[in-house]
Amino acid sequence: MSDTAKVYLIAAVVATVCLIAGCAVSAGTADQVLLDWIYFPMETLPKVTIHWPSIILFLICMAAFLPVFHGCLGWLSKLRDNRDDSAEGNWSYRSTVLTTLGIGLLFAAGTAMVAATHQVVWMFSGSGSDSESRPFGFINDTKRSAHEATHRNNLKAAGLALMNFEETFETLPPGGTMTHDGKLLHGWPILVAPYLSISQEGIDFTMPWNQYPNSKLYRDGLPVLINPALGRDFDKRGRGLSHIAANSRIFPIVKMNGKHDNAHFGLPKTYRIDELNKGDSHTILLGEVSSNLKPWGHPANVRDPAL
Repeated sequence: MSDTAKVYLIAAVVATVCLIAGCAVSAGTADQVLLDWIYFPMETLPKVTIHWPSIILFLICMAAFLPVFHGCLGWLSKLRDNRDDSAEGNWSYRSTVLTTLGIGLLFAAGTAMVAATHQVVWMFSGSGSDSESRPFGFINDTKRSAHEATHRNNLKAAGLALMNFEETFETLPPGGTMTHDGKLLHGWPILVAPYLSISQEGIDFTMPWNQYPNSKLYRDGLPVLINPALGRDFDKRGRGLSHIAANSRIFPIVKMNGKHDNAHFGLPKTYRIDELNKGDSHTILLGEVSSNLKPWGHPANVRDPAL
């Protein structure tokens, strides 16, 4: 077998392995690998329009470029053949045109190789500007599924914490607390913290959440209130954000009944679970938020679902 045949054989084997690997990832990937070269022109060609001024400009540029390029190539040909300036070179215009076409093909091949490399990376990682709308991408699909599962579990954990609080104190926690003069103190997450396996040690419930000694704790993130898909865990001041907000109609911001170091004393009654479930209706306790995110310790980490 000749060296050329060996090169072609190796290239064919590599291409086959890549094709099989791509098809094994997902049906969407196989579709992209096998048929996208058909889909792309079918989708693109009807949108193509000829811009005649650009065509004319190209022809003018080529008419100016070819004579100059031909002269340079002819001079190089004479120089190579070690001829004097008076000798007539044997470099033809045909050779100049073919050289120009060859350079254009090399440029197009290089551009195509870069595009093909990007396409392979996009197919296997699911990244790119429109990756979220693509049905393929093994890594992207895996990440999205993991993020969705984590966020669902976080919502369930927060909901169970509220129910455990209600079972212990015979009332749901408020959405936040404040003093009688209107100074905001703490939000609902720290009130149910023990049911999320989070310690309340070091918290002074008579002081606002963003003042010492409380501010130090609230700089830590609270993973159970984070949606990994959003990718924003802290605000500009370095305080941990919450991607989960409580229903403001069920969790109002209330005034503390006197000064108490313990969060569970001095809280007025709000609602019981059985008061909310009427007939076949369902009440939203918590929900996901993706904009205007507040730190998880903020006393007003509540939203109105109707808005």
